[in-house]
Amino acid sequence: GCGGIVTNVSWRDDYLRSPPAWQRLREVVAYCRTQGIRVWLYDENTFPSGGAGGRVLDGHPEFEAQCLADTGNPSDRFRVMPAFEHTPAANMGHYVRRCANIMDDRAMSRFVDVTYGAYARELGELLTHVEAFFTDEPSLLAFHSKTDPARFHNSDIVIDKPDPAAPCLPCVPWVNDLPARYQERHGQDLMSCLPSLFGGDTAMDREV
Repeated sequence: GCGGIVTNVSWRDDYLRSPPAWQRLREVVAYCRTQGIRVWLYDENTFPSGGAGGRVLDGHPEFEAQCLADTGNPSDRFRVMPAFEHTPAANMGHYVRRCANIMDDRAMSRFVDVTYGAYARELGELLTHVEAFFTDEPSLLAFHSKTDPARFHNSDIVIDKPDPAAPCLPCVPWVNDLPARYQERHGQDLMSCLPSLFGGDTAMDREV
């Protein structure tokens, strides 16, 4: 028999906003409770968790994942840019879609409210039958890799269209307040240590 299920509110409808979809989920959880079937919930609309199927970025483009790229140009070596083109956001998930920055406290507060808050409000006391939520590999999107351009011509999966001219560069995850956090924690100016984020074998490089 079936001892338990992992499920979620439907992706096919208006994700997290569809009353009929929530009603169907309530019926499923209620039935599972009467039958002694264990229930876990999946907290995202496809990999990676953290964006609430794009809802986190709705009206908040500043919450998009960022990376610090090494351009190799001495006059403009380091550049903060969206972590989209050439990252898992574009070439590994089911959708080609911009993702939220899981290093940004504001973005993740919004994810918790939009996703977990919605489940709490919509399921009410039925949530007590839910044992756990499955989080699908939250990603820092911290690397650039070769992308299959064919993905970008599939209208079924392309939500945000990548820029084909965007360069593929060495990169590390970034958030705007990272230098301030680093200064507070380590008493050091991160901006003067940026080369150490990309290489080097000195004591300072290893420390950074």
